[in-house]
Amino acid sequence: MANSDLSSLSPEEAMMSVSVFMSLLYSFTGAYIWELLLSLDFEWDFITGRRKFKWPLIAYFVNRYLLLCSLIASIVFFTAASRNHPIDCQAIYQLQGITGHMALNFASINFAIRTIYIWMHNIYVTSTLCLLILCQWVITIYTVRGLKSSWTPAGCVAEAASIRWSSTIYTYAIVFDFIVLCLNVYKLGVTPYRTSKRIFSLTHCLFKQGVIYFIIAFVANLIAVIMIILNLNAILRGIFVAPAHTISTIAACRSVRSLNNYLHKGRNVHIGSLLPFSIRTEQNITPEDSDALQKPGSNDKPDILELNLR
Repeated sequence: MANSDLSSLSPEEAMMSVSVFMSLLYSFTGAYIWELLLSLDFEWDFITGRRKFKWPLIAYFVNRYLLLCSLIASIVFFTAASRNHPIDCQAIYQLQGITGHMALNFASINFAIRTIYIWMHNIYVTSTLCLLILCQWVITIYTVRGLKSSWTPAGCVAEAASIRWSSTIYTYAIVFDFIVLCLNVYKLGVTPYRTSKRIFSLTHCLFKQGVIYFIIAFVANLIAVIMIILNLNAILRGIFVAPAHTISTIAACRSVRSLNNYLHKGRNVHIGSLLPFSIRTEQNITPEDSDALQKPGSNDKPDILELNLR
């Protein structure tokens, strides 16, 4: 992300940095558009009525298309130098920054929704995650208000202060991702009661998927913060901002789709409250599964909560 300190770079350094920056931006934009095309069947199922729309999916759809707007605005902003006439850099920069940061926030919301479902709407977990999300939005609103850019003969340039404040958002996202990761590892990774192989297999699958997605988002935001702190030069400082937004969004949206696809195939999904987390389909219930859902030494029937997420 360029700023007013470009004069400190030699022409060769500036040219190489811009080349690397734009190559990375174009690559991740292309990869994200490809990801959108590959997953359009998920949207199509809702349009055709094959899946029932649930309100938590609002965050999923907003996340996907906000990021697309952000990437397009970023390309316009950073290719403005090739134009022969000035453009409104401030408006484009604000659009790129607002949509990008909002996409990052909605990625966190998608991770939070998955975690809330896994914890079966536990009031303490839900309240904590909602508070963390609220704080994230407060930081974002404060940050985007300070986004400033102007036109120069070299193209649009952003103020260094805007970039430094952006690092706060990614640092917060790292903390949020780590908290969500710990909650998922604890809930899915700890099984104090006996489970059948079938139920354990499902739990293990959700555990692996969730952990992988959370770790990917965590690492992406971590790299963005490291690059900003290292401050290699005026351009490379923000080189991993767009990739961080893209990777976090892809990971969060895939997390939503993977859980929704499994629940859609299972039709009626049940969650056993005696396990950290277990779900099974109505047609797959066996006596062994029923016994596995009871506490050792207890004759009580397991407490089953039906959760229809089709």
